[in-house]
Amino acid sequence: MSSNLIKRTPCVVGVFDDDDVFLAGCKKIKEKNLNVLDTFTPFPVHGLEHVLNVPRSNLAIAAFMFGVFGFLCGLALQVGLAGFNWPNNFGGKPPVAIPAFVPITFELTVLCASLGMVGTYFFRATLLPGFEPKIYDQHATSHHFVVLIETADMKDDIITELKEAGAIEVREDEYLEQNAPFPLPIKMK
Repeated sequence: MSSNLIKRTPCVVGVFDDDDVFLAGCKKIKEKNLNVLDTFTPFPVHGLEHVLNVPRSNLAIAAFMFGVFGFLCGLALQVGLAGFNWPNNFGGKPPVAIPAFVPITFELTVLCASLGMVGTYFFRATLLPGFEPKIYDQHATSHHFVVLIETADMKDDIITELKEAGAIEVREDEYLEQNAPFPLPIKMK
């Protein structure tokens, strides 16, 4: 693994224990024009993506591409087998009867799109075996809400803002952002 592909940014970690306080705190942070690097929540917080201006995911494009792949594979397989390798005459029907190929083509389209989306999500989220994620708070998957804010020169101001916003814990850390087209495993101690 090349460590120059991982961007390390000093940050302040704010931990909240209530989703409403967390959302209000994120609004205050964005009003102060502070750069929010990432957030971690145990469940979706409605309105958070609008507050943080999170762009729409490209996972739908990947699903479409995998679906097209499945469609073409299903159609090519059936046309190749029924039309060229083993052409049979069943009741005077032509060997390449496209309406008969619809069910299998549809099923392969859905199968490839769904498996491709799951694989793409696991790969981009570094959830595959061998990937070890950086954990900023041990309770972020059960009952804590975590926000990471980039520290420029205003570290003390950011800590004060987070405490005023209702954070139960505020500390300094390092945000690891993988600056590569595909994520690499991050081995942490």
